[in-house]
Amino acid sequence: MQGIVDWLNDYIWSNALVYFILGTGSVLTFATRFFQFRHFKDMIRLTFKGETSKAGISSFQAVSMSIGSRAGNFESSLQSPTGTENLSANG
Repeated sequence: MQGIVDWLNDYIWSNALVYFILGTGSVLTFATRFFQFRHFKDMIRLTFKGETSKAGISSFQAVSMSIGSRAGNFESSLQSPTGTENLSANG
């Protein structure tokens, strides 16, 4: 059983995953007619405009919380499963 899991793990985390992600990104870029490039200026303008939603959260605060949660999840994933040692470069 461990051999099957190791083979599957090696296959999934190989170059096949990189090619799959790049291919998917390329297909979506063409399908949306380069949406992320056409509207980049608007995305930046709306992020830093300073308006708040009805809930009281600005676009910049939403982006900051999203990035913070991703960075926090990454940092916590660098700890060992037992929680006794920190695997990050800083700790």
